[in-house]
Amino acid sequence: RIRKILSHLINNATKFTDKGFVSIEFRVLHLGETPSIKVSIKDSGIGIPLEHQTRIFEVCSQVDETPSRRFGGIGLGLSIVKGLVSMMDGDVSFESTFGQGSCFWFTVPAHFCSAPSWSTPKEAPMRCLDQSYTIMVVDDTLVNLRLVSAIAQREGFECICMQSGQAAISYLKSDFARPVHIILLDIWMPEMTGLETAQIIQSIDASIPIVACTADTNM
Repeated sequence: RIRKILSHLINNATKFTDKGFVSIEFRVLHLGETPSIKVSIKDSGIGIPLEHQTRIFEVCSQVDETPSRRFGGIGLGLSIVKGLVSMMDGDVSFESTFGQGSCFWFTVPAHFCSAPSWSTPKEAPMRCLDQSYTIMVVDDTLVNLRLVSAIAQREGFECICMQSGQAAISYLKSDFARPVHIILLDIWMPEMTGLETAQIIQSIDASIPIVACTADTNM
């Protein structure tokens, strides 16, 4: 109903306003126990002559009733508005000055819904890596290596940093390599890409989980 009321009032305001403005204002009024909503539609259009204002809400009432009247319609809009507002136990009124514009407003009781009661879900247990794990970070950008390494070490993990895929492969093949439990691998690296590096690492030890990383937003 409010949508229909607004449609009629806004259509009237725009139809009778060649230049200037049409504004809409919404307000919540707390004048009693039950709050109400007030909606005002104001325009700088042609306005309504004083002699027509007493019957503006009557069915088929038109401000310009001459055979050559400029604006179309059969004058049902405002009578429909009044009927719809009455059905909602509201009020509708207006102020208008001929040649300066009009302001129509209506108020209807506001029926606010109570907030739904949400049951707080039980927190799922966090599945964290064992802090005895060693993380290998492979990235050709030194800043990224330092950042990820600092975060990992802050969380209590051992961290091994490699600036190329070839360096990571050489380390994993060496006799002095410590066990690596997970690898964070940059996809885009020069000489040997992350995907190429991952394939070789999988051939060395397929049990090591590899997490592909990239800053490329187009991936």
